[in-house]
Amino acid sequence: MRTRTLLAVAFSIIALCCSVPVSRAQYCDFPPKELVQGDHREYRGPYENRAYGYSLVIPANLVGYDDVNPFYQHGFGIVVGTEQPSYILVNGEPNSLEFGTPSDAATQRLEYLDKHGNRIGSPQITESQLGRLKAALLLATYTCPGIPERYVVASTFAISPNKSQLYEVSLYAHEGHFEQDKAVLDAIVKSWKHLPQHDDLPSAFDKCRMVTTEDVIDKRAPTFATYRDTSPETVENPNLDLKSNPTARMYRTVLRSEIARGPNFAGHYRVAVWGCGSSCSMFAVVNLITGRVITPEGFSVASGVYFDIVDQKALGGSQSEYWLLGFRKDSRLLVVLGDLDEDESREGAFYFVLDHERLRLIHSTPVKKECENLRGTR
Repeated sequence: MRTRTLLAVAFSIIALCCSVPVSRAQYCDFPPKELVQGDHREYRGPYENRAYGYSLVIPANLVGYDDVNPFYQHGFGIVVGTEQPSYILVNGEPNSLEFGTPSDAATQRLEYLDKHGNRIGSPQITESQLGRLKAALLLATYTCPGIPERYVVASTFAISPNKSQLYEVSLYAHEGHFEQDKAVLDAIVKSWKHLPQHDDLPSAFDKCRMVTTEDVIDKRAPTFATYRDTSPETVENPNLDLKSNPTARMYRTVLRSEIARGPNFAGHYRVAVWGCGSSCSMFAVVNLITGRVITPEGFSVASGVYFDIVDQKALGGSQSEYWLLGFRKDSRLLVVLGDLDEDESREGAFYFVLDHERLRLIHSTPVKKECENLRGTR
């Protein structure tokens, strides 16, 4: 288990994407449908993000869209074109996975793109620039499961000088539109500037927003020992029932890879975890005997972007290899720390018990942070 330093936080499960409406598009369903639906913010022309230390210019006649939620304004998304539109993502966030170089971030993005059942063609990672920062450019074509069309992703990653912030500018496009829409991407990258005065120390807002171990420790919370399970741990030839849950078919590649590793939860179950972002993760529980896939009810992703947690204290007794997710081989209790569906009103520690093939919420320790009045202050 690890102690994450201030601003080096997030769900370090398996992921790399971001907190604005982005990776739930899962590379193959872009632009995200929620991007311009419902309440959202719009940006035109010069854009400055003081919280994460960068600025740029949005090209004329284009609009940047972002969630109205002030806690997740890391950047924005742009829809380019109308027929088979492309999607451009601009994002800044804490370097939560503690990447040492931009190439590390680009390499992991490529790995997770490959893990979702997509077929990758001709990937390249080359040196680049983002403003005055050294950067890495990932360029790859890919196809998605069951879809014959080819797509292209071009992502530029950079890390702040003190390695506390990770920056990304990405284009997702249908192959036939890539060259045309790449001009918009290039214009944004060319205008991008780093604001170093906001990179040296965490802001008052960031300090306030940080969730610490003390915020989630709860003496009333259930323990792993309370829900011990002594069923056999050995399962030969584990199954995966693709019809048991929509998630089973959508993420069958990562689930098959996970169940091959054997049980890690409640005797003969496997907790499988995969990423939807460096600050968000998804998981499912698989009954290795029946193949049934079980997902949590009421949310689909969990985000830990502002969590600075000492795992062994907050999740005492956990055998999980995943930060901010606690479980044991001999217990039916599963604990999730973070924001459910990236919603700060549902932030804290959430305790689920596996009961009749369902993950039932039995206890929660909510965390409430009133920090908005500190935004923009040092």
